[in-house]
Amino acid sequence: MEERKPRRNRAGRPPKPLQSSKFPNRLRELRQARGFTQEELGRAAKLSKQEISALERGTKQIMPATGKRIAAALGSSLAELLGEAGSRTVPITLAIAGAFSEFRPPSFDRPLPWKRLEVGPRLAAPEECFAAEIADDSADLDYPSGTVLVIRPLEPGQSLPLRGKIAVRFWLDPASPLALRRTREILYGLLERSLDGDLLLLTRSKNPEIPRTLLIDPASRASSLAEAGASRGLLREDKMRAGALVFEPNPSAPATLLGTVVWQSGPA
Repeated sequence: MEERKPRRNRAGRPPKPLQSSKFPNRLRELRQARGFTQEELGRAAKLSKQEISALERGTKQIMPATGKRIAAALGSSLAELLGEAGSRTVPITLAIAGAFSEFRPPSFDRPLPWKRLEVGPRLAAPEECFAAEIADDSADLDYPSGTVLVIRPLEPGQSLPLRGKIAVRFWLDPASPLALRRTREILYGLLERSLDGDLLLLTRSKNPEIPRTLLIDPASRASSLAEAGASRGLLREDKMRAGALVFEPNPSAPATLLGTVVWQSGPA
């Protein structure tokens, strides 16, 4: 078989071999994850599209001052941007606050780009978690305003302990289709069950205007225990696991369990 000659460019020279980045970083990965174009990120960080491109290719080094501007635009940290070993962050996507709090934010869902919280090595799978910042006194028995809670979302069939720490989104109009519902409040508290089987949030605040308990999901009023266990909705008791509940999503419930609190960071 005749040996194939290397391809040549229009000038008659062999193409240059691809080279690895001289200054590797995670800029392209983070930019795409946040939904920015190079031009949009350049405007936010006061850089040209060409500069962003060169930084992404690793042909130009990200200097500290430039890196801080880019990280701020991305809602990231400089360590995460540079891909430093051990840098682990979680996006702060929500605000926790009561419905009538004077510190209630304009939206409980934080706009992009999200700020990110650096977490320690003991937190397992941080990429699966999100974070919420407490904006008022609705959790001041446990956490002051400004505390950021890292929350791990729930999976169907997951076992949850009673009195476990959770975050709950309460709907203003739970009868509406899920995509059209408005958030009434997002609160932190402890998971509890009433004698009637209702699932409750035990709030953790000294503020007398915040109810001590809030309904997450009412128990089924079915005539038999078997029917009640099958149709309770958001959570059902698992008799094989004493003192535990099993997560089962219920779209018609007045509230949604967002997840369990697995980490916290004190206010700055």
